Amino acid sequence: MAEKQPGKTPKPIPETKSCFVISPIGQPGSDIRYRADMVLEYIIRPAVERQCNYVVTRADEISAPGLITAQIMDRITGDDLVVADLTGLNPNVFYELAVRHAVDKPVIQIMEQGEEPPFDVAGMRTIFVDHHDLKSANECMDNLVAAITAIEKGETQVVSPISFAIDLDQLRRSGNMSEEQNAVVLNQLHSEMSRQRRTLRKIENQLGSHGSSAIVDSALFNSISVPSAPLVTTSDLYTFADIFRGSKQCSMCGTGNPKDEDHCRKCGAELPVQDQ
Repeated sequence: MAEKQPGKTPKPIPETKSCFVISPIGQPGSDIRYRADMVLEYIIRPAVERQCNYVVTRADEISAPGLITAQIMDRITGDDLVVADLTGLNPNVFYELAVRHAVDKPVIQIMEQGEEPPFDVAGMRTIFVDHHDLKSANECMDNLVAAITAIEKGETQVVSPISFAIDLDQLRRSGNMSEEQNAVVLNQLHSEMSRQRRTLRKIENQLGSHGSSAIVDSALFNSISVPSAPLVTTSDLYTFADIFRGSKQCSMCGTGNPKDEDHCRKCGAELPVQDQ
């Protein structure tokens, strides 16, 4: 039996993580295919594969024999991560995005600078990029890495229009007046945040600036979103619902608490006494 050589330790085998790219692909030689290839090879792969150690696959790269639509659905529902390019508002992309939302797993949205995501997904964080601009491409890569890091560290939870609607329905059917009121406020907050994001996008497009979205988003949404996270969490919305309903706000961490609580439910700090 061979003895282990001193001073040498085996290198750890990196964990295999998978990422499926939902994207408009187009016909070979088309402008759509050219852009899709540029974004995949020079933005997504350098960030997701080389920096974050995911194996990246797009639908046209699946070479295994079998029914291609079934294989695509298997990757969409089973892969650790999905990056969805919403550019061009391709119907297949949004169908596949909805499937990913239904399984409640992490997804990161990207889109070409100057375009607008439709209403149903406008409330989710979208990374915008001008693939003709090197600075914008580098910013997109940095944002992808930051979003993946936040997901892996558990700094953000998976929230989609589907999961949010299910949560609201459960609150409405709870039979608890407080929870029913929370559902109303949460829905209003979600709609207002979506409206604000669309307004910001229009301003940024008029200015024609690259990278301004990160600055404006941070200024407006810093108190309710995790920095660099792809979306706002349900717990953030609950906190804001409690605050807007007049509950006690913790001076230490900002969490909203029911009026009858003496200590913060998140950090345990003593809450101020409110006059009855």
